Amino acid sequence: MGLTRRNALILGTSAFAPILPTWAADPYPARAVKLVVPYTPGGSNDVLARVLSDRLGKIWSQPVIVENKPGAAGNLGADIAAKAPADGYTFLVAANNILTMNQWMFQKMPFDPSRDLVSVTMLGTVPFVLVAGPSLKVTSVKELIAVARTRQVSFSSSGTGSPLHLSAELFKALADVQLLHVPYKGSVPGMTDMLAGLVDIQFSSVSTLLPHIRSGKLTPLAVAGTRRVHTLPEVPTMIEAGVPGYDSEPWIGLSAPRNTPASILSKIDADIRAVLRSPDLVQKLDEQGIEARPMPPREMDRLVAAERAKWKKIIADANIKPE
Repeated sequence: MGLTRRNALILGTSAFAPILPTWAADPYPARAVKLVVPYTPGGSNDVLARVLSDRLGKIWSQPVIVENKPGAAGNLGADIAAKAPADGYTFLVAANNILTMNQWMFQKMPFDPSRDLVSVTMLGTVPFVLVAGPSLKVTSVKELIAVARTRQVSFSSSGTGSPLHLSAELFKALADVQLLHVPYKGSVPGMTDMLAGLVDIQFSSVSTLLPHIRSGKLTPLAVAGTRRVHTLPEVPTMIEAGVPGYDSEPWIGLSAPRNTPASILSKIDADIRAVLRSPDLVQKLDEQGIEARPMPPREMDRLVAAERAKWKKIIADANIKPE
């Protein structure tokens, strides 16, 4: 029996229907989403990832799993995320040092952050403050600079190449002073020795230092970012304190494997923005020393590029190599 033109077209169309991907019409996400945190549990990155996991899981009606993959100064976990399929089901929650500093300190990196990762959004900042211990009788950055030009002043950090260390190196470069670096295995041991008068100053998170600032044991000199911190409203920024161009505020961002579909990145960005505007979540993060601060992908890309250039120079000039 012959076919009419109309029937032939219908049969022809239906013949090709089965080759269409079965997932094409599925809403995103259609399965579990993974957030890779390249650090051990408990830190700011982990706290932020788990808060997002809970909120996004409820919005998407899909599990959002946090995977801690520490090692190699964060490079191990970042490499896992960077080399994951670019399908929108794996993301990296990482501090700025992994995206802007590590590549200038390690001779061999398992991945290239500028080539293998794409910005989704900034999630939050972890404000730093410069404090002086009881061994140093100064109350301002100008006094600190004056003292550092007459005698040796020491600073503690959480290790060579850490954000605490690099914050001080940036200060040295912009204030034109020499400081003695005393690295520790973590910020708390260094803070303990500073309280005991064995080390003079430290850059560290406001949340870590705040109890000792309020007790009067440590003297806050300046906030390391370009904005004052609401928990220390009387403390000036480093720029206000007389060091032009200074900005060393650690931040935490969300990145994805390059070539992740733009539509997925836009959805993630929009959903996270909505989550980070929730007053109760903002308060919850604030209690952990994290300031919620979403940022559009293009703006974050500009920030990452500027910070890569800044830290490349600081690390090269100070000849910093990881321990």
